[in-house]
Amino acid sequence: MAEIVQKNTELMIRELEDLRQTRLLSDETIRRIVIVRRHMESKINNVSKNIDDYRSYISHESLILSKVRKCRDKKKISEKKSSVDYSIIRRIRRLYETALQRFPGDYLLHEGFFKFCKENKFTPTASQIIDNMIKMFSYKPEVWKMAAGWYRHLNNNDKALQILHKGLTMNPESTILYSTAIELEINQISNSESSTPEERLFIENKCCEKIKTYVNLILKNIQNLDYIISTLAILEGHHYTNPAQQIILDYLFQYHSTEDVVWHMLAKREKKGMHFVSDPKEQGRNDSFTKSCIMYCIAKYEQGLNLVAEEKKKKLWFNYLETLIEMQEENVQTQSIDREALLKKALQKAHWDKCLEERHYNVWVELVPDEDARKILEEATSIFPQSEELFKLLLSYAIKTDSVNDVNITFKLGVIALKEKALPLWLMLLRFHLLISENDKMRGIFEDGVKQPYEISNILKPKYIEWIAFHEGIASARARYRTLALERPYCKELHFLMAKLEFSEMIVDHDSCQKAHELACAQFGREDSDVWINYIKFILFRKPDDLHIQITKIYNESKSKLPPLIWQQFNEVYTKLLSEA
Repeated sequence: MAEIVQKNTELMIRELEDLRQTRLLSDETIRRIVIVRRHMESKINNVSKNIDDYRSYISHESLILSKVRKCRDKKKISEKKSSVDYSIIRRIRRLYETALQRFPGDYLLHEGFFKFCKENKFTPTASQIIDNMIKMFSYKPEVWKMAAGWYRHLNNNDKALQILHKGLTMNPESTILYSTAIELEINQISNSESSTPEERLFIENKCCEKIKTYVNLILKNIQNLDYIISTLAILEGHHYTNPAQQIILDYLFQYHSTEDVVWHMLAKREKKGMHFVSDPKEQGRNDSFTKSCIMYCIAKYEQGLNLVAEEKKKKLWFNYLETLIEMQEENVQTQSIDREALLKKALQKAHWDKCLEERHYNVWVELVPDEDARKILEEATSIFPQSEELFKLLLSYAIKTDSVNDVNITFKLGVIALKEKALPLWLMLLRFHLLISENDKMRGIFEDGVKQPYEISNILKPKYIEWIAFHEGIASARARYRTLALERPYCKELHFLMAKLEFSEMIVDHDSCQKAHELACAQFGREDSDVWINYIKFILFRKPDDLHIQITKIYNESKSKLPPLIWQQFNEVYTKLLSEA
């Protein structure tokens, strides 16, 4: 083994010398390459052979080759290209060949060698590998697809199709091979340059017959409905495949007429103009044609809603409405059809069928007068009692009436339904009463709000204190803060706001401000470093006579309460603060 390793190492000498001369890689990098290669050579020439050792060696050499090429492009060095690059390529090829001799049954090794040969233009070897893979892995559809792709790469489409046909014979349930074959047949027609219309027609008819054969095999061997529908999508837009498309359509009508996806697909085809036998492009995009497409599309959805299984109806309604919404947003104008009326009618029917989604109620209310919107939203919120968006809309329509009683009733219904998710309704109510109500009413709303769950009270507590300070003065705000700050659940922003309000006064009450910081640290100092930092910033600003003593005390308290990792973050900011003070 040692002799083999030494021999292979000696074969690298010229390559390494060329690398040194061209300065593509540093001496240290070259030294590491030699060490790794010797290690790799020892492993692959060991008594016990391991395929992962070969993979590691191949990966290492591929990385070196990539690095050399990048350095060559960057430094614009073409010297010694053949001796360096090709030497590495030959080594990789040798490794693949040796590995395949020892592990002939490994699929990934074959696949990697094929891609390597294709990339480096070893065409005969790549063809040989493909042939071997077909013999050894004929049960893998991806091998047949890879082989067909290779012969297409060689511009031999006939051979590619032969490969696919043989692959389908051995793998009759392979969706990937059917799709590849159909796409190849269609591409051949698209790339055809027949000189006469008669020749073109002959080729198209021949292709259609072949595609009909594929389709019949698909319907015989594959039960996957989504794949069958996707096959129809591949054929769309190629008029000569209409007979093959009709075979699929007949099958879907016969065996899958209760499936929502079938009717959605059929309706979308109608919207594209596929109701017509001739190519839709020949019809012209006039007003009459567009109207026909829309009406045929709607008719298909309506037909499907009468036939689909009950549990699938909701999904079909969703797709139907989404299609109508898309029509609303399209720029194509149709004078003889009222798209908005069609959408409103469908929304009403879906509502009666109890199949309307939350999103579609939002769309519906935009299309009707306010009075009708209120009624729609009242029903919608009973169907979706957890919907924040619907309750917000309902309250906004109540606010438009300027009826305090109406607003309050709607608000209460929403709060009962949404519970901790009702914050948007609280904010809307406060904005409404702020403009029309006396302070006592506002205070009552705030007092109710701060007793709500954390998700609501955490936001309303600071807003309440801010409102008191603005309308009743800082003394009242301090008094309510002292009690509110001790009520659970605690609110960190409440302390920060109070400190901010104190600083906004003409004469700052430093003691009151400091108490806010102390309380914040007492309540949140075991989990939050910000409260300690803000406290220190305040002390540095206040500059008391015992500044150093107070700062040290805060520092020690933070260290005893904060978790180690959070305290480290605090300590970094603290150190920077003191250095800048």
